[in-house]
Amino acid sequence: MTMFREHLNDRGLKPWIKSWIDYDNEVITFPLYHGGKMVGYQRYNWQADKKHERYYTWITEAYRTTTPYGVDNCFGHGPLFVTEGIWDALRVFACWVDCVALLTCSPHRQLKQWLRMYADRRPIVLLADADGKMGNWGDYRFLPPDGAKDANELSHERCFEWVTQIKKVINH
Repeated sequence: MTMFREHLNDRGLKPWIKSWIDYDNEVITFPLYHGGKMVGYQRYNWQADKKHERYYTWITEAYRTTTPYGVDNCFGHGPLFVTEGIWDALRVFACWVDCVALLTCSPHRQLKQWLRMYADRRPIVLLADADGKMGNWGDYRFLPPDGAKDANELSHERCFEWVTQIKKVINH
């Protein structure tokens, strides 16, 4: 297995997740959907410098403030988990719960309103990164356990335990 394939596997990418993988250039692109149509994408170049070129996001102007990643993966029941990044959302989604990624730590107010409508009376559970920049606008807010920076730093098993604990807390 190449290092890039191993990296994608370690990050929690599953075969059923919609993406385009360019193995030659070691880049993966995730489509962004809104209302069933593709309105943008986020490209991840794993070899690039994180601060400048690792992530590139493009969303059409009409949907720029109201498009999270992952709505096409959601089941439509239970709490709606919300993360900052796609890799975090994929790790949480693998725990069989609805999860979307904001693609930012400071979402536009229109995105918050859209998520409130999308959740449709389900609780919104914010899974903030350890830096806590996501804010406190959901129904619940949790920081990652065990000193992890974000959900994707957790193993699948540890993330599953964390999500299970959270579901117990919010169901009481």
